[in-house]
Amino acid sequence: MPLHPRLFNRFLIITAGFTAMLIVWVAVAYPGRQRDRFAETVRTGTDLATRFYPAWDVPGDSLSLMEYRGRWVLLQFWSTWSEPSLAAHAALSAEHRWLVVAASVRDDSASVADYSARTRADFRWVQGTAAFQSHQVPGVPTFVLFDPEGTPVAVEVGHPDASTVDRLRALLP
Repeated sequence: MPLHPRLFNRFLIITAGFTAMLIVWVAVAYPGRQRDRFAETVRTGTDLATRFYPAWDVPGDSLSLMEYRGRWVLLQFWSTWSEPSLAAHAALSAEHRWLVVAASVRDDSASVADYSARTRADFRWVQGTAAFQSHQVPGVPTFVLFDPEGTPVAVEVGHPDASTVDRLRALLP
């Protein structure tokens, strides 16, 4: 059934408006759902604490967060191309009650070596791309705080601010 030309323009405007609203809704709602799903997955059990992460500084070496049982461990998924990730490192390195395992995502060894040498932060620098992809981590930076028993107690995703690190610090004894 053909549309009358006057009605066709209205149809286009209504369709374009509906499409725009759908795009905005998906762009706003999806990241939040993805963040919530990841946090729930971490809380209900993942192998983030037990998996082995290849170390950047010693080729062929790897580490598991369980090697640090008895200590608070902060796993940070980060990247050299993510300004918010880099900005968080100063605040993270100032806290000495946790060990930071910095799992870089989609970086090459030269970039990580150069960055870690410049920052001189006392982090464990590991490759995190495989874990990032297999656990569908919603973005960088992402922080997962593990208590001394290896249980995840907090998940923070997205652009960190002063309150992000403060919320994590508040969980420490």
